[in-house]
Amino acid sequence: VLGNSEIAADYVPFKVTGEYPHDISLSVSADEAEPGGDVEIRIETQGRARVGLAAVDRSVFILAENRLNLQQVFAELERLYMDPQAELHDVSVYPAIETKGAAEVFGDAGLVVLTNADVPEGQRFVWEGQQGFWDGLFRFLAKGGMVPEAAMDMLAGAVPPQAAPAHEQNSGEGLVAVERVRQYFPETWLWEQVDTGTDGRATLDAKVPDSITTWMLRAVGISQQHGLGVAEAQLRAFQPFFLTLDLPYAAIRGEEFPVSVAIYNYLDSEQEIRVEIEAADWFDLLDDAVQTVRVGPNELGSVSFTIRPVGLGVNTVEVSARGQAAADALKKTVIIEPEGVAREMVENLALSSGGSRIFETSIPEMAVAGSGRAYLALTSSLLAQTMEGLEGLIQMPFGCGEQNMMLFAPNVYVTRYLEESGQLKPEVLAKAETMMTTGYQRQLTYRRSDGSFSAFGQSDQEGSLWLTAFVLKAFSEAEGIVYIDEQVIRETLEWVVSHQNSDGSFDPVGFIHHQEMLGGLQGKDALTAYVAVALNEAGESTASRRAVRYLEGRLDGMDDVYTLALTAYALVRDGSASSDEAVSMLMERSRQDENGLFWGDTIRPLQEEQQRMPYPVQQNSAAIETTGYATMALTLHGDVLDAARAAQWIAAQRNSLGGFGSTQDTVVGIQALVAYQSGARSDVDLDVTVVGDGFRKQFTITPHNYDVLQIVQLPVDGEFEVLVEGQGKAVAQVVRRFNMPVVEQPDVEILAVEVDYDTTEVEVDDTISVSARLTFNPPQPAEAGMVVLDISVPTGFAPVAGTLDSAVERDARLKRYEIAGRKVIFYIENLHQGESVSLTFDVKALYPVKAKAVSSRAYAYYSPDISGQTLGPDVTVR
Repeated sequence: VLGNSEIAADYVPFKVTGEYPHDISLSVSADEAEPGGDVEIRIETQGRARVGLAAVDRSVFILAENRLNLQQVFAELERLYMDPQAELHDVSVYPAIETKGAAEVFGDAGLVVLTNADVPEGQRFVWEGQQGFWDGLFRFLAKGGMVPEAAMDMLAGAVPPQAAPAHEQNSGEGLVAVERVRQYFPETWLWEQVDTGTDGRATLDAKVPDSITTWMLRAVGISQQHGLGVAEAQLRAFQPFFLTLDLPYAAIRGEEFPVSVAIYNYLDSEQEIRVEIEAADWFDLLDDAVQTVRVGPNELGSVSFTIRPVGLGVNTVEVSARGQAAADALKKTVIIEPEGVAREMVENLALSSGGSRIFETSIPEMAVAGSGRAYLALTSSLLAQTMEGLEGLIQMPFGCGEQNMMLFAPNVYVTRYLEESGQLKPEVLAKAETMMTTGYQRQLTYRRSDGSFSAFGQSDQEGSLWLTAFVLKAFSEAEGIVYIDEQVIRETLEWVVSHQNSDGSFDPVGFIHHQEMLGGLQGKDALTAYVAVALNEAGESTASRRAVRYLEGRLDGMDDVYTLALTAYALVRDGSASSDEAVSMLMERSRQDENGLFWGDTIRPLQEEQQRMPYPVQQNSAAIETTGYATMALTLHGDVLDAARAAQWIAAQRNSLGGFGSTQDTVVGIQALVAYQSGARSDVDLDVTVVGDGFRKQFTITPHNYDVLQIVQLPVDGEFEVLVEGQGKAVAQVVRRFNMPVVEQPDVEILAVEVDYDTTEVEVDDTISVSARLTFNPPQPAEAGMVVLDISVPTGFAPVAGTLDSAVERDARLKRYEIAGRKVIFYIENLHQGESVSLTFDVKALYPVKAKAVSSRAYAYYSPDISGQTLGPDVTVR
C-alpha cells in the first residue's frame, strides 16, 4: 500500500509442467495418410495396462471441453471436496488486450483480500471493427505474401469466388478416373478399449475415414502399479485434390435449393475440372448435370447444381470432380421431409397370454402423399420405452424452471431403478449423467437469491412454493448419482419450511401449475400433501410430520380425487396410522376400463381431434398424475394387484417417446412406473405374432430381453391382429405418422395463431420481417397459463438475434426466446380471455432457394390440448 493509499501489486509468472505417474506413448505408423488408407496405431505402457483410445476430428477436438488431463483431474477433486467451480470462456478470432490490476494479481495468487480500500482492477480492450493495429498488421503481412489473399477475403467475410468457367464443356477424355467415392465422415473415428500385454505394447490396425482433416488421437491408460497416464498423437488425412459439398441438413419435398460444390486444387498445375452430379430418382435436376471449371494451382473453385426433391426420407447426393492429374468423388446425405403439417396418432395395447388384439394403420385420405408411416413397438417392461426416449420425452422445449426439470427428474428415477435392479450399463449411466448434469446446472439459473426457485428465476416477483418443493425432491433423490451442492439443498429446504403455517399446512406462494392447488381449503390440502411428499423424499421429518398431521385431520372431508391421491401417498410414505383409511377411500373412488385401474376424469381426445394436435395428447394430464400418485400409494401400501392394474393403465396412456402430455404428468407417471417396476418380476415367456394382409412378424419375449423395446415398421392402411401365446404380459404401441396439406381449423379456435411475412421474394442476404399474432379465445373466462409460441423459419433462412431481443423487450409478457434448429420458440407468461400478443422479428436469407411453407404453432404448456397452428406462405430467394 503506497503512501497515497493506492494498492499496487506485481507478479512474476512461471510455468510448472504436470506429469502423469504412468508413462504412456502413442504413435501412428505415418504422420499423413490419404482418406481410406490403412494405418497402424501403436501404444506403449509401463507393463500391463488398460487403455482407452479415442480419435476425433480436430474441429470437434478444439470445441470439446471434456478431454481428460491433469487439470481436470484436480478440478474434479476440488469439485468433490471443496467448493464447486464454474468457468465461462468467450472465444474470439480477434485479439484482445488485457491489463492486470492489483485485484487480478492477488486473485491469481490465490489470496483473499479483506480491505475497505479500493483495489484497482485490470482492463480489457476488445477489437470492435475499428481500423487499427491488428487490421493494419494483417494487411501488411498480406502485402508481403505472408498471409494468402484468400485468407484476407475470409477475414473480410467474402465467400470463395466462382472459378472461371472453361470455354467449352470437357467431354471427359484424358481425365483421371475416380478410384473411390468418399462417404464416411464421422466426428469420432475411434473409441476403443485396448489392453497392453506384459511387455506394455499393443497395436491397432485402422482405416482412415474419408474426411480431409487432422485426427487427434488420445490414449488414457491406467494400471495397478503405475496409475494414470495420458498420451496424444495426430494424423493428418489429406489428398492434394478434393471437393466438398454444402447441403442443408433437411429440406421439404418440392423446395428448390443449390448443391454447392467447392473444389480444392493443391497441385502444382492448373486443372480443367469436370464436375458431375449423379442422377437419382429422388430429385429433379434443374441445371446441367456436368459443369466444367478451371482451378489454378493452390486455388479454390466452385460450382452449384440446383435440385428439386421429389422423394422422401434420407437421400444421398453424389458428386464427382475429375481433372487431368487427379480426381475425387463423395456422397452426402440430406433429409427430405414431406410438405404440410406433421401429425401423429398413438394407440397403446395391453397384451396377455392367450389373448389377441386387432388394430389398424389407416392414414387419413387427405394426408400428403407418401407421408404416412406406421410402427409397432413391443416390450414386457413398462419402462423400456421410457428409457429409449429419455432425451425427448414430451417433445416440448425446456425453457423455464419447471420444463427444465424434464432434463433431470425422469433420469433420476430411471437411473435409480436400473441401479437397484442391477441393470445399469455404463453407456446408459453416461447418457443419464450427461442429461442430469445439464439439467442441474441449468436449473440453478432459475434459483433466486433467497434459495427458492421460480419459472424464470430473479425476473419473477417471488419464488414458487410448488416448484421449489419439486426441485427439492428431485435434487435430494439425485444425490449420490451426480454432484448436487449440499448448500443448495439446505437453503431450498429452509425456504420451503419457512412457509409452513402453525397448523402444518402450506398456502400457495408464487406460481402454481394446477388449479387444484389454487386457493380455498381444497387447494391448501393438495399443496400441503405435495410439499409433505417433497419434504419426506428429501429426508426431512419434522416439518413433513406436521404437514401429515394436518392432512390426517382433513381426510374425512376430502372429496377431490386428485387431493385424495396426493394425500394417500403422503400418509403412506410417512407411515401414518391413517394410511389404511386413505387407501380405502382411494379405492372407493377408482374407475376402470380395458387398460386397467385409474382415477380422475378421462377426457380422451377424439381421433379427428388428435389429428389437429401439434403434440398428441392421449389422456387428461390431471388423470395421469392422479393415477400416478395412487399407484405409488398402493405400491408402498403393499397392494401389488391393484398397483399393477394402475401401472398398466398409465403405460397405456404414453406417447411415442414414452412420456405423456406435459411436464408434471410425465414426471409423476414415470416415477409411478419406476416405483411399481422396482418390485415387479420379469418371469415372462411370450411368443407374439403380428399378422396382416401379406405381412407376418413374430417376436419372442423372455427374461433375457423383457426390457428391450422391439420395433417394426408396418404397411400403412392395413388391418393387423396381434396373437399372444405363453406366459406373462406385454405392452404394445402403434404409432401412425403423417402430414396434412393444410391446418385443420376446429369449430372453436381457442388459441388462434397468425404468422405472416412482409414479402415472399428476396435475394441472398436480404431479410424478411416475420409478424406473429396469438389470441386466446376461450368460450368462458379462463387463464391459459404459460403459452409456448413455436414459429418455424423457412429453409435457407436464419433468425436475426438482435431483432428477437427487441421483440422480447417490447412486451413484458414475453419472458424469453430460444432458437432450436429452424424454429424460434417464445415463452409467454400467461394469457387471459380475449388477450392477444403480437411480435415481429427478422430472418435472413442465406442461399438461393424456393422454400415451401412451414407450420407454426402455439399451445398452453399445462394443457397441450389447447393449441393452435398455422401454415405460412412459400418463399423464394434469388
